[in-house]
Amino acid sequence: MEEMKEKAKKSMEEAILEWADIELEIRCKRKMDIVMKELKSSREASNFFADLLVETQKTFFKLGKQVARMEMEQ
Repeated sequence: MEEMKEKAKKSMEEAILEWADIELEIRCKRKMDIVMKELKSSREASNFFADLLVETQKTFFKLGKQVARMEMEQ
């Protein structure tokens, strides 16, 4: 039973991350397209920027989970 809960939790987390990625693309597509166009000349800078976006997304997701836990404890 516990294993099923863990799998469901992981699946939900993956779905939330996917949704956040799509939401970010929708809201910031024009800006990101401009930045990526400028970064095309530098593959390293482009990769760093993409990594930065992923890390930022993960950080906000983790913080959101912590806030949700704190709210549930109150």
